[in-house]
Amino acid sequence: MKTRNICVVYQSKYGATQRYAQYLAGALGADMLSCRDASASTLAPYDTLLYGGGIYAGGIAGLKRFKKTLRALASPRLVLFACGASLPQAETVAAIRRQNCADLPGDTPIFYLRGAICPQKMRSADKLMMRMLMRMLQKKPPEQLEPWARDALTLGMDTDADWVDPQNIAPIVAWVKAP
Repeated sequence: MKTRNICVVYQSKYGATQRYAQYLAGALGADMLSCRDASASTLAPYDTLLYGGGIYAGGIAGLKRFKKTLRALASPRLVLFACGASLPQAETVAAIRRQNCADLPGDTPIFYLRGAICPQKMRSADKLMMRMLMRMLQKKPPEQLEPWARDALTLGMDTDADWVDPQNIAPIVAWVKAP
């Protein structure tokens, strides 16, 4: 296997993405930077970049900013990972790809990692959006709800849940280490 110069870049609002970034950096012997510290000059030495962010309204947090930085780099190998409360399913990844990756090479891998939800730590705007989502979901018949929506209703707005698990990074590590 060729030794790669790897950096894990992340944007984390409540900590789940940062924890996954730490696991990935450790498993890959990679450097790690928060998105706000990542610039073309700090990322130029790396031939492989992993970018991760939480999912908010279907978008990967910080990805638009990161893409601007990518344009100034000499085509590094790129891997995306997104963290959210939904169950990791093919449909989830497909929806994230549609919304976030139109301007990236079609072979850019994207991985979805189940993160955490901590309503007590949420900012007011996030709580408001969550409440609106919950009301919308409650109006639908249960049989019309997707699995993530049933999970959300089961948890409600008062329950913390943490699904962050270092074992979840195994497919990403395998992909990065592949020749």
